[in-house]
Amino acid sequence: MWSFFIFANMKSKIITITLITIFSILLWGSVSLSGEYFTTLEVPIQFINLDPDYAIGDQDVSKVQVGIKTQGWLLASLQFGRDLELVVPVQEDPGRHSISARAAIERASWLSSNMQILEVVPDQVRYFVEKIQYKKVKVLPNFSSDFKPGFGIVSNISIEPDSVVIYGPESKVDNIDTVNTEAINLNDIDGNYSENIKLITSENYSLEESNVLVSFQVQKIVDKTFEKIPVETRKVPKSLNLTIIPTTVEVVVRGGINDLATLTENDIQAFIYFDQALEDTLGVIEPHFNIPQYVKLIDVKPKYLQYIIRQF
Repeated sequence: MWSFFIFANMKSKIITITLITIFSILLWGSVSLSGEYFTTLEVPIQFINLDPDYAIGDQDVSKVQVGIKTQGWLLASLQFGRDLELVVPVQEDPGRHSISARAAIERASWLSSNMQILEVVPDQVRYFVEKIQYKKVKVLPNFSSDFKPGFGIVSNISIEPDSVVIYGPESKVDNIDTVNTEAINLNDIDGNYSENIKLITSENYSLEESNVLVSFQVQKIVDKTFEKIPVETRKVPKSLNLTIIPTTVEVVVRGGINDLATLTENDIQAFIYFDQALEDTLGVIEPHFNIPQYVKLIDVKPKYLQYIIRQF
């Protein structure tokens, strides 16, 4: 029984002490906030009433520093309860303009009559109004990849759309010819890739498209041998004959397994120009090749050909 009364008495004391502590804190806060304080606020600039066909090009600053003297509770309401802005109504003609930052702050809806402005830095806000320009620019992929061993890319990197329209102040847009995608970092790729990628934005312009489709093909890379590719002779004068020995070569090419499966001898062209023989000093010449894109020539046998020039 005694332990119950002792526990109840202790609980009552704890509640009393807690209430006294809370009251003391509130009283201290009330006294503190009733005093005057000095502070500096960072106020962003907001332009309004701008003609839809025009934009703000250059501006000296995006924020102003405002020194204020006021009571603590008013200062707390500024810093924690309201969005501060220096509002600039844009009603002037295109060109360079300036306004008094202090005058704009004094008209601000968040400024109370009980607040004293000590200073505004900078004192003037300068800005340039110019016409909006639209321009079509090329999209470039910001791309890095790492393929699984034995795999590789076998197509162009496709970007759809491959160009986008940007718009913004003429002075900014004039100097822009490309926009980039966000970084694409791929590892251990062993199959085709297709993904919507965001375009990198800028404070200098806006984009009509926010992303593009980036895609490419990946296949297992293999080798394939063609034993008899005929070698043509090209640009031989009508009064002359160029004979090459041998007339065929063996070639080894490397590419995607699906692409090489349909590749034939007709897709590979080997040829010699007559001028090669005229300019030769060694008695042998090396053939040229035309092969499909993303197919690589690995080996040629023989690498050099003998030749004979005859006159009719």
